[in-house]
Amino acid sequence: MFVMFEVSAAAAGRAENLLSAEVLDETDARVMTKHEADQLGLPGAEVNRRGGDRFYVRVAKQHQRMIASFLETSPDVADFVVYDLDS
Repeated sequence: MFVMFEVSAAAAGRAENLLSAEVLDETDARVMTKHEADQLGLPGAEVNRRGGDRFYVRVAKQHQRMIASFLETSPDVADFVVYDLDS
């Protein structure tokens, strides 16, 4: 069971700043661009509502709260939406 976070980066946000290497290792999360998410057939909005870049984080559902906590406190994140990939 997986979820995907569609992350709208803050104006200067970068994919490599979304999650630390430790969090990525611990959760086995995968940070992707829109192109990479499309190649895997993952859902996602076409237009970034707030400007800046958009990134996607695929992670096991058991780690959803941990990833959400990190994204909520990151200055590199404007907002995010979570999709359940098992529906």
